[in-house]
Amino acid sequence: MNTEKRKFSGYTQVVLAAIVTFTCGMSYGAYGMLIVPLAERLGCSITAAGVPATVETIAAFVAGLLGGGALIKKWTARRCMLIGAIIACLFVSAYAYLPSLFLLCLWEAVTGASMAIGYSTGMSAFIKEWFIERRESVVGVAIACIGFGAAAGSWMFGKLDTTFGRNVTCIAFAALGILCILIYLFALRNPEQIGQKPLGWEKAEALAAQEGKANSTDFGVEYKEALKSPSLYLILGSCLLWALAMIASPYLATILMTNGIEEMPAANYATINNLSMAVMSIVVGVLTSKLGPKSYVIVAFGAGIIGLALLWGWLELSGGGVLLLPASVLVGCGYVVGTTYGPMVTTKVFGNKAFDNIIPLVFGMRCVGLGVGVLVLPTMAEKSGWTMPLLLAIIMMAAAMIMGLFAMKLSPMKKLHKNDRDLDR
Repeated sequence: MNTEKRKFSGYTQVVLAAIVTFTCGMSYGAYGMLIVPLAERLGCSITAAGVPATVETIAAFVAGLLGGGALIKKWTARRCMLIGAIIACLFVSAYAYLPSLFLLCLWEAVTGASMAIGYSTGMSAFIKEWFIERRESVVGVAIACIGFGAAAGSWMFGKLDTTFGRNVTCIAFAALGILCILIYLFALRNPEQIGQKPLGWEKAEALAAQEGKANSTDFGVEYKEALKSPSLYLILGSCLLWALAMIASPYLATILMTNGIEEMPAANYATINNLSMAVMSIVVGVLTSKLGPKSYVIVAFGAGIIGLALLWGWLELSGGGVLLLPASVLVGCGYVVGTTYGPMVTTKVFGNKAFDNIIPLVFGMRCVGLGVGVLVLPTMAEKSGWTMPLLLAIIMMAAAMIMGLFAMKLSPMKKLHKNDRDLDR
């Protein structure tokens, strides 16, 4: 038995997948530092500079809706991860050099489509191939690497840009793609490629057998059944409201820089914000595995509500520094929903079978909310400051939390396995 465990390669493969998504996090983590320079370079408003991000989010949603799950199954999760990582590594260069918003919008459309199948979606699908037991905990640790990458990316961008200039900064970020290609070619493998089975396959086969599926780990409802479930639409709705509200996290550096904070201190607060998201990914992963998806909703959404309230208080007190640090931490904790919501609650609510189809939908809805939020909240802020947008964000987060709790209560898996205590939480 011990020999069998020593031979299991899933944990090694998750480390490799986490390194790939760490590079994505580094590139996308620099986003908040790119908006003000882009607006200055092209002579446009902050709101206009956010339009490409809106295009990205719409593209991600459309790609997820029209077949993100099917593409992951056809191309394999590991290949989708590579595509997403290569495009991510060119993200900083696109914002630094593309000469018009139109071209940047085209690039962001490609980026958004790649995010629907790569990034945290592709990595979650890859982890699903290796883990049935402990999946939420493993996903939490792996997705934490996106947050750690984002923290490293925002810090590295600020450091390289102020020390060596934009050219060196762009080359450094683009070079990360070479590392991703090498990992894909020589190390990243799924269980079938090396003759192994996912951790917990015995329990998965037992659950599938209860549903009348012999020799299968695809327990849970069919995708067509999931589409009829109120839980799916409550999850999508709560994710949409969350995304509209939590634009404050990627825009944290922008909010600070437009309210008297210099570039490097703003970068430091953005780094703290991203580190908090990374640590929170681990926390909610462990909570979901041990206590069920309701605990995830309460902790993740609740942290975001408190963080937004503290950020609002900082603005109201005209720069009360004592609130800014905890605000940065808790806004980052609340932002964890964007990358973990689908992967962590899908198995508990719908099972294993529809996993690859549902997580691109949830991620796509996240993208739509962020895309609309990029336009709506900064537009409001340009007219009257960030106080009113943040109050609105707090209300939306509270509504999102309530919808999420109802989604967990109406879980289809509870109906399929009424006597399973792990699902009745």
